[in-house]
This record gives sequence, structure tokens and C-alpha cells, in this order.
Amino acid sequence: MAQPDPVYIGGITEMKKVCALAETHQVSIAPHNTKGPVGTMAAAHVMAAIPNPLILEWIAPSQIPWRDGVLKEPMVFRDGALLVPDRPGLGVEFDEDALRPHLVSS
Repeated sequence: MAQPDPVYIGGITEMKKVCALAETHQVSIAPHNTKGPVGTMAAAHVMAAIPNPLILEWIAPSQIPWRDGVLKEPMVFRDGALLVPDRPGLGVEFDEDALRPHLVSS
């Protein structure tokens, strides 16, 4: 099993390259993913597009209770699976007003 992380590996294109290489060696993919909604959806989109997915690492909403509250549309799970939205981009759109309390000033 390989655990590429789309946030650290260089994005979706680089992750797809790792997945293709893993496939040639009959290695399954289980993305390392401890990121927010953007990283989660990037990994989910790759998983939906490759022939060797295994499982998507996921942090339960109870661990990050505000995560869905900062999205205009929450991530949807059905029958134990994260649904990949067909909205533009990764399907993630933030509610900027809800995000403000979570911003860190530099």
C-alpha cells in the first residue's frame, strides 16, 4: 500500500503519477489525508479516477466539529463512502463568513 498525500506530494498531478507507478507494481493507494476539505476532496477525486484505490484516510467530523460549518455545502457520506461532488473544481466552496473566526493573523 502507498499513502501519498496530495497536499505534500505536489498536488493532484503528482499524486496521479505515484498512483500509476504503484499500479505497475500491484500496490494499492490509501492517501494519507489529515487536511481540511480541499485536501480531502483532492484525494477523493484521485481515488475516483484510479484503478488501484484501497481506502481514503479520514478524520471524523467529531474530531473537527467546525469543518462542515465552513463549507457552503457539507461533504456527503453515504453507506460509508465519501461522495465525490460534480460541482466545479473539487466541489468545495467555503462560506467566508463562517471561516473568519478560524483565520490566524500573522
